[in-house]
Amino acid sequence: MRLDFIDQRGLEGAEGLQALLKDVARAVLQEEALGQEASFSVSIVDEGEIRRANARFRGVDEITDVLSFPQVGGRVKTAKKADLLGAFDPEDGTLFLGDLLICDARVRGQAEEYGHSVFREYGYMLAHGLLHLLGYDHETSEEKGQMRALEERALAAIGLKRE
Repeated sequence: MRLDFIDQRGLEGAEGLQALLKDVARAVLQEEALGQEASFSVSIVDEGEIRRANARFRGVDEITDVLSFPQVGGRVKTAKKADLLGAFDPEDGTLFLGDLLICDARVRGQAEEYGHSVFREYGYMLAHGLLHLLGYDHETSEEKGQMRALEERALAAIGLKRE
């Protein structure tokens, strides 16, 4: 698994955050059992950047916590080979899943609101966003329950339980 980490905020402790995000990503991908090496990027951005991206790509002029830009439409695990064309790195065959934007200010605010650590909230945002890259959604209560269970299992697997 390859995670391209882009810290646009110059965060203190970014190395520790990057290591945590890799651990969460490994747990999510292990749970998904793709059977394929995968990569994706994570950019830590400010409120203005995520608001502009949300407005441009989703037509929602609001600040959000995480945005996912999947490379593959639908569920990656069950995609047909034709659906995956263009998603593989020609040099090493790694499947590129897409890009995530995570808003640092929203993560910090939500961590305080929910009474847990910033690292726990970043872990949750990564798990949530990565599941979107893998084709999961939460439009129905059934989908939301499935996604929430996968998020919590991944976080528990690395000891990042609710505080």
